[in-house]
Amino acid sequence: MNGQREVCLVDPTKPAHPTLVVSTTTNGTQLQGDSCEPVISADGTKVAFTISAPGLYSNPYRQVVRKDLLTGRLEIITTSPTAIFANGDSSEPTINADGSVIAFTSQAPTLGTLVASV
Repeated sequence: MNGQREVCLVDPTKPAHPTLVVSTTTNGTQLQGDSCEPVISADGTKVAFTISAPGLYSNPYRQVVRKDLLTGRLEIITTSPTAIFANGDSSEPTINADGSVIAFTSQAPTLGTLVASV
């Protein structure tokens, strides 16, 4: 651990209850900055959480990410349709059963226009 808040996962059904640090980059490097508000998909394959890791992206705002526990891939969810990072804090993620849909709150106007129905 790097002295900052990390997102961890423990499976108490496994012997010795190993702890997996989830808040890492795709290549396994720990994120520099706080990670919090984790939610796990019902199938146990994906975790969404909030990060404050400016070294990972080029702005100072909190972002919501999704970590695929099968592949290790870390994906920043709070980007616009044109791949611009959110220009305001995003937080409070929630995730559906298979991890394919994530809802969150945001103060970022760059994420797009309001949609009445999806």
